[in-house]
Amino acid sequence: MSQAMKLILIFVVALLASLCSLAQPPALDTVANSFTKNFLFFPVVVKSPETKWGAGYATSYFFKTKIKDTLTRTSNIESIGLVTLRRQLVLMLGINLYSPGEKYIFRMRNSFSKFPDKYWGIGDRSPRMAMEQYTFSQFFTNPQLLRRVYSKFYLGLMWEFQIIYNMYYQPNQLFDRTISTGKEGGLSSGGGLVAAWDTRNNAFSPDKGEFVQFSILKFARYSGSEFKFVNTVIDARKYYKVGRKQVIAFQAFGYFTDGNPPFRYLATFGGSDIMRGYYSGRYRDNNYIAVQAEYRFPIVWRLGMVVFAGVGDVSSKPFVYRFNPLKYSVGTGIRLALKPHEKLNFRIDFGWGHHSYASYVTITEAF
Repeated sequence: MSQAMKLILIFVVALLASLCSLAQPPALDTVANSFTKNFLFFPVVVKSPETKWGAGYATSYFFKTKIKDTLTRTSNIESIGLVTLRRQLVLMLGINLYSPGEKYIFRMRNSFSKFPDKYWGIGDRSPRMAMEQYTFSQFFTNPQLLRRVYSKFYLGLMWEFQIIYNMYYQPNQLFDRTISTGKEGGLSSGGGLVAAWDTRNNAFSPDKGEFVQFSILKFARYSGSEFKFVNTVIDARKYYKVGRKQVIAFQAFGYFTDGNPPFRYLATFGGSDIMRGYYSGRYRDNNYIAVQAEYRFPIVWRLGMVVFAGVGDVSSKPFVYRFNPLKYSVGTGIRLALKPHEKLNFRIDFGWGHHSYASYVTITEAF
């Protein structure tokens, strides 16, 4: 086992072992009953332009960190494993913990992927016909610990750790000619601050409230990073309940890098969550902004539908965007409630963009 993989294994085990400190340990029989009731395991079929068709499993465990606490949102631990027709392997472990009274919030995303991917170049006008394939393996984690300081306002610390290795691309072609930093892989490690305002009534599919999060991370030699850069992310969401079960949701998103970020830390335009209809990475650059809106409404039984629209762009400078061509996203989708009480949905989305189309089959709402 390589030194990097040993480090990954030690880190994941240590983090999982530390989670117990945020919860109050209930009796063993209560744990058994709760686990049986709140644990979901099911086979999944997914589809996206990045993966084509894929199959695997998904698990999710819902629980309260304090028994019979109706004021604290439900915590969950989720896991997904997928293999795809493009010979991709994706493993993900996600954790969202709300301590009793929501004094503390702990979030973490861990993922491992072996991923043949596509590349069109850098900038907002990369031509469609210039697509080139490359392959990489990646491990990623980003633990966050936030403490409530006033009402629903939280401050905390965040760390991101990413290893890219087994990079393969065609020499002397587009990828080799246009990428200088990180094209052979490498380690990115950075820490920083995160601030959040969170009044959502549900973490999976809220129908009221708002969420605003700002994070700034510095990647430097002293934190173990091979690259020096600063990454800033702003994510703002607002939810309105219309009638009994209809929801209008808005999101504004900004991703900004300063310095010399490696290739895999450049902003990637598109994907299953925002600017649906574009391959994730169809456009890449140092900076990215996007806004979207979604209307969600029930149909019958556990079925619902959504319609959405958005616009965005990438740029080499943080406040200069040409929107030429106009990169829009419009689409519709179907929802099936897997666990209605927790509002966990299976979703199918169809998105259209500028000379682009994509469909998605996945779990949880886009935002």
